[in-house]
Amino acid sequence: AFPPAGRTRTNGQPGISWRVLVLPFIEQGELYRQIGPLPDGSATNLAAQFVAVSTLVCPEAEAPDVARWLADPAAGVSRHHVFCLASRDPDALTLAQARVLAAADCVYHRADVPPAILDRARADAQRVACDTAPADPGAGITVDLTMAPGA
Repeated sequence: AFPPAGRTRTNGQPGISWRVLVLPFIEQGELYRQIGPLPDGSATNLAAQFVAVSTLVCPEAEAPDVARWLADPAAGVSRHHVFCLASRDPDALTLAQARVLAAADCVYHRADVPPAILDRARADAQRVACDTAPADPGAGITVDLTMAPGA
């Protein structure tokens, strides 16, 4: 049996996802223990979630410099990201999309972007519903979300 798609936190917000729950089954038990999933859907060490697990990363993808990121979380991070989502399912987000949403200061989105996807953004990130991409997204890490036609 597969682990569940994720856990919902006791406050109703999305908690850890299948990407964490599957770790013990793909020989990543130590990383799972480092993340420390809790029964309420949160975790004791959220920084460990940014460790790249080779099994889950495209072989052609450039490996992230975790030590550099821990020293300076904004290092090497583009300030504005645009994602056209092919699915309304938040579990269909790529690892890169999920990481950027988790770090975003502001998320611009169209009205048809599902709340479940917006919930994957950092809890204190500003969410701005808009009809078009922002001309000037502003300071910080920003994300512009649209849905692909037919999604």
